[in-house]
Amino acid sequence: KRLEVLKPRLIFFFSKTLLEALNSAECIDSAEGILGKRIDQMPRWAKKEVNLNGKVLKRFTIGFQQFEECYIVAFPHPTPQSEHPHVEYISAFRPEIDPIISNYKNQIGA
Repeated sequence: KRLEVLKPRLIFFFSKTLLEALNSAECIDSAEGILGKRIDQMPRWAKKEVNLNGKVLKRFTIGFQQFEECYIVAFPHPTPQSEHPHVEYISAFRPEIDPIISNYKNQIGA
């Protein structure tokens, strides 16, 4: 119901499980009714090798999916990681995420 009211153009999920659930047989028809048809039939999952101070960081999965009316990015769940900060890893995806945010800003006139 919230999606119907808000009609989002950009959604950030903070768990890849949420994007997987959105694409489930139980949810996808309703999601497409609100967000438009899927341009990406399934989420695109990406991982990168990122080094911090000479150490390879744990590789997290980030998901991307475009619908006619909305773009979705699924970040890792923000559970604390003592090994390294998530921000370093997520920052490595700036080239992929910046255009998505810029497009959103252009759509809303920001």
